[in-house]
Amino acid sequence: MHKVIITTLTTLLLTSCIFYHYDGTDAYRQSVSLERGVTTVDWVYDHLGHPLSRHKKTDGSEILHYQFHAEEETRVHLFLIINIHSKERKSSDLFIEIRDGIVEDYWQD
Repeated sequence: MHKVIITTLTTLLLTSCIFYHYDGTDAYRQSVSLERGVTTVDWVYDHLGHPLSRHKKTDGSEILHYQFHAEEETRVHLFLIINIHSKERKSSDLFIEIRDGIVEDYWQD
């Protein structure tokens, strides 16, 4: 009896499959390294690239706008009984305020 159960479970496990795929930019992951008053504008450009837009403020600071897109895909197949497929797209905006070449503030929407 135990051999039948073990054989059945082994067969189920061998015929199941879980697939996960992430397609996004590494720049978003780099953004967690930002430090107010420490990170330079050169580091920002080197690690995050050029911003989507730039806005100069009257006080002399500048707001950089970055937009990141990511797509996550998950598929689960279990012995032809369960077949789940999900795809999620995410978008986030990062704003960085630069003053005198240093990150003064940053926030995410």
